[in-house]
Amino acid sequence: MVKSKLKEIIDKKGLSIRKVAGDIEYRFETVRRMYNNDTKHYPQDLLDKLCTYLDIEVGELLVNKRGKDATFKANFKIEGMKRIEKFRSDSIDRYSPDLVFTDEQKNKLVIIEHSSTGDRKVHIGEMTQFVMYCKAKRVEDAYFFIFLDGAGATAPTVETVKKRLEYYAENLLSGIFKETNGIKFIGVLGCPEDVRVGEVTEKLGDLIKACSDNGGIVYKWQEKK
Repeated sequence: MVKSKLKEIIDKKGLSIRKVAGDIEYRFETVRRMYNNDTKHYPQDLLDKLCTYLDIEVGELLVNKRGKDATFKANFKIEGMKRIEKFRSDSIDRYSPDLVFTDEQKNKLVIIEHSSTGDRKVHIGEMTQFVMYCKAKRVEDAYFFIFLDGAGATAPTVETVKKRLEYYAENLLSGIFKETNGIKFIGVLGCPEDVRVGEVTEKLGDLIKACSDNGGIVYKWQEKK
């Protein structure tokens, strides 16, 4: 369930509901209902006005009480690909990643892990399971992404996680990469703010570009000459 933090935010700033509604030129009753968490609908124009006025992001204004992992899994989609709802591989230690997508021809496989932790063992384990699964199943066109969604000073950065995984891939998994052409891409990127409050649909190419733009590429297949 999505909840508004408007009351907490404007009370902390010493603002009244009437002043906020007047300053952003929006209906007082609608703002009041959002302040009191007495609404199930959040108009986009109201969110835009409030975020601009209060100088905050949507993810700071609205929160989903289901928790980060459940919210991400429910809201994230990849354009042109179908989500596999019940994916489990007993052959690879009961491999069960957070999200799995495939295209209509089932030739392309995209596996996504959502991470709120900075534990390197978790990230390395997730990547290793992906690599071993692709090898065992002889997957021909596979992509793997870790979305970082930690908070606070101890939250891992894209650069830190990328370096850890890159070292592990180059020194311990390089033999598997040489054996198969099926693993096309492994990358790390930040979690989009909008996914916390509603559906987010991304293109596979845009995810790869985001990893590239932010220095999060761990592995990218290069055609052998």
